[in-house]
Amino acid sequence: MVNKTSQAKHKRSTKGCSECRIKRKACDELKPNCSRCKIKGVKCIYKVNLRFRDDSSNKQIAFGREGVWSKSKASIQTSEDLSKMAFNLAYLHKTNFKGNLHFINTSNTLYDFTMTNLSKNYFSMTFNTQIGDSSATQYALSYFKDNVSTIFNPLSLEGDGTLDFGSIVQYVNHGCIHLFYLLIAIGSCHLAKSNKYWQLQAKIYRAAAHQEFIKRTSSDTKTSEILLYTLLLCLFDLANKCDDHWSIRINTAKWLIENNNESNVDDYTVENRILRFSDDFFSYQETMGRTACRNTSIFSIEDWENNDLMIPWMGCKKSLVSILSDITDLSFEKRNINVHSNEFQGMVSKLEMKLNNYNVSTGNWLFNIGCICKINATKIYLNCSLLNYTPNSSLIKELVKHLANDLKTLIIYNGVNWHFLLWPLFIMCCEIDPYDEDCEYLRKLSLEMFEILKEKNLG
Repeated sequence: MVNKTSQAKHKRSTKGCSECRIKRKACDELKPNCSRCKIKGVKCIYKVNLRFRDDSSNKQIAFGREGVWSKSKASIQTSEDLSKMAFNLAYLHKTNFKGNLHFINTSNTLYDFTMTNLSKNYFSMTFNTQIGDSSATQYALSYFKDNVSTIFNPLSLEGDGTLDFGSIVQYVNHGCIHLFYLLIAIGSCHLAKSNKYWQLQAKIYRAAAHQEFIKRTSSDTKTSEILLYTLLLCLFDLANKCDDHWSIRINTAKWLIENNNESNVDDYTVENRILRFSDDFFSYQETMGRTACRNTSIFSIEDWENNDLMIPWMGCKKSLVSILSDITDLSFEKRNINVHSNEFQGMVSKLEMKLNNYNVSTGNWLFNIGCICKINATKIYLNCSLLNYTPNSSLIKELVKHLANDLKTLIIYNGVNWHFLLWPLFIMCCEIDPYDEDCEYLRKLSLEMFEILKEKNLG
């Protein structure tokens, strides 16, 4: 008598090999060959049937096990309907959580979630919203207000050197609909980094802004309006994968500032604020950009040399930007000058003296550290570009480690993501000594900090 318990019992299933399923035999599903095929000496093949969500959506049927747990018939049958419903309910959330998420047993009640929905009072005029979805328009505009415009006012201060969202809105309310469209285009361009849907929206609103600008522009158009449009175009180009139109924008801005038709504008008007901010913006961006490329200077910042006005979004006084520009110019001229001559050494010593006498004192201790980071980065830039110091020089090693500690305090420990910290972090990364025992640690730290800073930047 055969002992049934000693026999292998295999039930037929849909996961068996093709040979066993054709013969309607039980398959033990061993891989790569089941026992039956091995004994018979036949080829054992396992087939896999794939189903795609798009095919199910086209047939108007549920995909996989969608809706199987519902006790009643679902009103939404396809994933496409669910996507549309989710899109219309999208809001921008701001998470005020400064640490790293280490555990999975947490819930959103532990954190402060605040929904930033744009107030309808921002715009008093009626716009043509036929070119896009109203909820998408508001979402992109909210993103610009909360994430892009705040770059130029990191400490939420009012005064010289800042340009808040309200100043731009004042122009929009005067009938400048092309600026309104451009704000949405910039917000969409930033959102496109994580969602391709916004790429098309950015192109649509950018084209609409251009059409409205052509209709509105005439010989009587204010310089401040055209300059603000040029500045916003520049922000769009930077967000649009750093488009190469930068040189066109900066030349246009230079011409507009030199041929200003609003010379008698009151100092306290929004027009004057836009004119001064645009001049500062293009001058600063050009100076910082020239530290990485050999471009000639278009904007003159000679009057910044003794200017001790602290500009929060620059992270320094204008006098430090002037020092940076002088270092860059001298590095270009170094090829034609004897670096050991008294003349060259005298110019370098003068710049070093200016840096050593540069002091920072504000009411915000975190901002003070950020300003010190920019000073130390400038010292590294001076010594490496003019005096041929290398990453293994003791002075550079010391400055890099000071810079790393200060940036870590700001970005990692306190969740600061000010845009002006990108340049000091870039300088630090360039001068990490590959033979230093902390090299790998500093490289890893740099990548972590770049990951945090990329959430709030112009490019």
